[in-house]
Amino acid sequence: MAFIHPIIQAIAIVIGPYAGYLGWQRFMRRRFHWKRHIRVGFAFFVMIITGTVMGFAITYFLEGGIFKTGFHALLPFIIVPLLSIGAILGYILSKRNKGRALPTLHMSINYFTVLLIFLQAYWGVGVLTEFLGSR
Repeated sequence: MAFIHPIIQAIAIVIGPYAGYLGWQRFMRRRFHWKRHIRVGFAFFVMIITGTVMGFAITYFLEGGIFKTGFHALLPFIIVPLLSIGAILGYILSKRNKGRALPTLHMSINYFTVLLIFLQAYWGVGVLTEFLGSR
């Protein structure tokens, strides 16, 4: 059960940058696969949120609290709101085109959030290594 969280997050870390790449095509005024971008971005969002909840639950059941993993447990409180704002902006954009400012804001928030997720993954590998070493 302890490995479900890192597996989900690892898959999300692979598909998130792909969603970003698809979105970048719009920004660069190239052929934009709008529906694919939305599907992949939505899958990324759902996987990150699901993985976050599972990570908290697994840590709670195995360690007796959700803050036992240091910064790895704190960063989701920044990542989830930022990712949610990015998703809301994406939803607004999917309903109607809003010029250049809103897509740029959507992209900037999501790219920054993906960078935080990479930092989170780095710390997660440390947590996983420590967990495996203690068992």
